[in-house]
Amino acid sequence: MIGAWLVTSERGRGVGKNMLTFSSDRTFFRSGDTHPTLSGGHGAWKQLAPRDFEATYIAFRFDEDRKWVGSTKTTLRIKLGESADEFIGTAKSITRDLDDKTLRSGESNLQGRRIKVESQ
Repeated sequence: MIGAWLVTSERGRGVGKNMLTFSSDRTFFRSGDTHPTLSGGHGAWKQLAPRDFEATYIAFRFDEDRKWVGSTKTTLRIKLGESADEFIGTAKSITRDLDDKTLRSGESNLQGRRIKVESQ
């Protein structure tokens, strides 16, 4: 899992793109196409089985005026492909307001490809 990934997310609002970076210290970072209404995400990951992983991250949410309005907590379930450079998975998100009240939840399907060095 360690490394950088380009991820396609099939969600209720349509197809989206994210970048995930998994570090050796079991932390990870997420950025995506939802900026500026959703910040980058910070989280942690763990290995469940030889090709199965789970990760959770939190990102801050903002309205159209860039005012902080809450957060989103997302849990990923990831299964590496045979090459270990691709994965499929699911993401389950919970959207909360500033008082930590749940506003909605959702689920999306994920497909990831490892970002590799490309020689010129």
